[in-house]
Amino acid sequence: MLKIKGIAIKSTINYIKSKLKPEELSNFENILSIEAKNLFISSILSSDWYEVNFFVEIMSRVPEIVKRDSYQVWWEMGRFSCEDGLSTVYKLFYKFGSPEFIIKRAAQVWSNYYSEGIFFVVSHSFNYAHVQIKDISFPHPALCIRISGWMERAIELSGGKNVILRHTLCKFQKQIIEEWKASWT
Repeated sequence: MLKIKGIAIKSTINYIKSKLKPEELSNFENILSIEAKNLFISSILSSDWYEVNFFVEIMSRVPEIVKRDSYQVWWEMGRFSCEDGLSTVYKLFYKFGSPEFIIKRAAQVWSNYYSEGIFFVVSHSFNYAHVQIKDISFPHPALCIRISGWMERAIELSGGKNVILRHTLCKFQKQIIEEWKASWT
């Protein structure tokens, strides 16, 4: 069973709380299962591992409360999470690094956030990256899309402009791996 680090959950909860009005937040909590609601309202420890299913339930219910396209909401969650979850050390990597510098360290970063999956860089240059994740059991497309938004924002934070990111292979489109290709100026 895929597990995710608390820091990723915390940043997504921060996104939700920043977007919902108090009455929407109450309605949101009421539509969650008991387990997902407990996760949402509990004190999440950044360094602990959590089962991903209730996290996915939380993510998947947000679009119906905000009455927006799921894809766009999950992409925004990823972008927001990229910045919200950055520690001081990682902020320095982004500030003084480059997209190429960040991509070279992506596999290491991946294992800090997800308990499964082998993240590898197929190819990269100063303005292009092709990455894949193998051996992962994503239970919902919200995770793929959230990761896409996170990747896009990571490239921007490290100096990439005009980012074009495509999620070219996806388990939810009957592929056996997850794949992204990105270019920037």
